[in-house]
Amino acid sequence: MFCKVCRQFPEHSDKESSLVKGVTKNFKKEALKFHAKIVKHMLCVDRKKALDMADQTPLSKSFKKAEELNFPMYEALFNTAYYIAKENESFLKYPELLNLLEKNYVSVSENYRNDKAYKEFVFVVLKF
Repeated sequence: MFCKVCRQFPEHSDKESSLVKGVTKNFKKEALKFHAKIVKHMLCVDRKKALDMADQTPLSKSFKKAEELNFPMYEALFNTAYYIAKENESFLKYPELLNLLEKNYVSVSENYRNDKAYKEFVFVVLKF
């Protein structure tokens, strides 16, 4: 048995607590009640509540929707940058390939149509 909330936020929990480590033996009710009153456990509970509430705000919902709408564009941009880097092509082909993406119905924001954006995509791809 273990405290799910405390394990979710190890940076705030009491790492020495038997409920954080996990216990296989029987546990008394009093020990559970005591754990529920510990300040570090309450910090973890507050952190979980804050995260749960943050997901419900209109701002976070709109960010999630924007991410979903822009995902195909980002995927295409990363794939394009990866292709150019893998094939050792000139980064001057990047704008031409973005035009090809547009012809294939993948809209690409003007913010990503420059060599600086291309370099950023390549650096991110190289990290993986």
